[in-house]
Amino acid sequence: MKTIASHKNFGTKNVWRGNVKVPVSDATKTMIDILDDPTVVGGMRIVQDVFLEYKKSKYLDLDKLISYAEKMNNKTIFKRFGFLLEVLNLGKCVEKYDLAGKISSGYTVFDPGVKCDRIIRRWNLRVPEIWLKKND
Repeated sequence: MKTIASHKNFGTKNVWRGNVKVPVSDATKTMIDILDDPTVVGGMRIVQDVFLEYKKSKYLDLDKLISYAEKMNNKTIFKRFGFLLEVLNLGKCVEKYDLAGKISSGYTVFDPGVKCDRIIRRWNLRVPEIWLKKND
């Protein structure tokens, strides 16, 4: 079981499953939650796949996504998202939302649970070597 900080409880609606009321996140909040903690879906490869589906969906709302990221109070979200956008050749979004200006100075791991031996100074991220080869 995972405990969620109270400030991270937003972007949900209640859905009834039988006699049980269950909070379900909207698509944008789900995207932010998995950028916040990629381990809940199995890592950044899956986060990338989910983002590509989100990008094609009717739910795509980058303004809302950035707003939600700011509410989460975790600058690592901006690091992961900015680097992911660059890997996907979506650098215009990085500039439009000034993602590089929203990160902290400390280094963080791009994909927890995976050996991250390369440092990307632009994003202050430790990144697995395989992610760098995506740009070749």
